[in-house]
Amino acid sequence: MPEVQERTVKALVAAVRKAREAGAEIFNLHIGWRVWMDHRDIEQAAEVIKKLLEAAPDIVVTLETMYTRRMLGTFEDIRAIMEAVGSDRLRGS
Repeated sequence: MPEVQERTVKALVAAVRKAREAGAEIFNLHIGWRVWMDHRDIEQAAEVIKKLLEAAPDIVVTLETMYTRRMLGTFEDIRAIMEAVGSDRLRGS
């Protein structure tokens, strides 16, 4: 994983942990930009979300729909990510 991606994942994990410490029950997330424009984007997003769920086992993560085609977040994207993650604590918003 490139350095920028590693730092981004660390920042997201830190954010979900802080949300948990603050008493949050839900962590809402815009998934991010597409890099490859194919299935690898879904796979990468699913791996990151798995790390978030591991870092905060009592928080529900919700995924926002996108507002531009270059971002992940179509209903199909969200459905595919939810299937890849396989957790009842991951939901579309």
